[in-house]
Amino acid sequence: MLTVNLEALRHVLEGLSSGFRPTPRDILVFALAVIGFVGLLALLHLLQRRRTAQARRRRSREAFDSAARRQGLTEGEKDTLLRMLAVSGATEEELDRLVTQAWFFNRASREYLAEDPAAEAVVAALRFKLDFGRFDGGGPIHSTAELEEPGLRLYVREADHGSGHARLSSAGPGGLVVRMDRGEQAPREGETVQVFFPREDGIYYFATRVRGSRGPVLELDHSERVARVQRRRFARCATSFPARVHALDPSLPAVGTYVIDLGGGGATLFTPHGNLGKRRRLQLEFALPEPPAGGTGGRRLLKLHGRVIRTSRQGSRAHVAFDPMSETDRDRILRFVLSRQTVRQGFR
Repeated sequence: MLTVNLEALRHVLEGLSSGFRPTPRDILVFALAVIGFVGLLALLHLLQRRRTAQARRRRSREAFDSAARRQGLTEGEKDTLLRMLAVSGATEEELDRLVTQAWFFNRASREYLAEDPAAEAVVAALRFKLDFGRFDGGGPIHSTAELEEPGLRLYVREADHGSGHARLSSAGPGGLVVRMDRGEQAPREGETVQVFFPREDGIYYFATRVRGSRGPVLELDHSERVARVQRRRFARCATSFPARVHALDPSLPAVGTYVIDLGGGGATLFTPHGNLGKRRRLQLEFALPEPPAGGTGGRRLLKLHGRVIRTSRQGSRAHVAFDPMSETDRDRILRFVLSRQTVRQGFR
């Protein structure tokens, strides 16, 4: 018969249990083991992140090099992009975004040009090559690389030799090719000029340098500092010169007035007697004042039809919207308005 000595069993169990009682040394060893395990996990995580970052940098560089070859970038242009990335504070993992995402390129280029303004032409050439210069109609433009409309009307002004109309012939990585209109005096090579041009969303301006001149054909440097100076479709300016208003009813006499604000789409007239009522149709006759010294133009009388769209409370000011007019007449008005605008803007 099997018997159990309970006293002996209790003695064995008490001995086993006493072996699991933690001592300060045991606690320290256990804590060090936990710390070592956590440290090992952290080290493995860091190594994994490093390998992942290296792989991302390698893929980003490969994508960058592939895009550079596809777009025909030179080594100098690639170096410029690398400097742009460094100045912008972006990481090497984002290198490919410079050549694939227009908004990223724009952000980096702004910071780069703030540090090196002389690099405008280089940055604009990169924008053109990377196909980031195509205006999509969604908002204002900021670079001449976005001008791709042959025949776009331009107004070119040089400090010493007046101003004149021109047309955009072409745009490429090397700059803009512009042809001055017949009879206009072309700026000299090496001169700094102001260029204004109208768009649907306003009037834009940029300053640039004439890099080459062959008769009426100019080669202009690109600019990354295109600014919208007016939000109106047709430029306007404050002015003051006499005009005559004729009612479309021939039995009514002509009325003398002053043009105090003029643009390609309308004018504001000063009529102290308040004799121009709202919605009244009329013909406005005036000769534009001579442009500033050095400009061209004449005193040919303009005869434009329009309608009074609103008047001031006292009736002394009448705002007139012009009916459709010839491009010749609109160009004359635009020349006059922009010639005054450039005088106020000054040369940079």
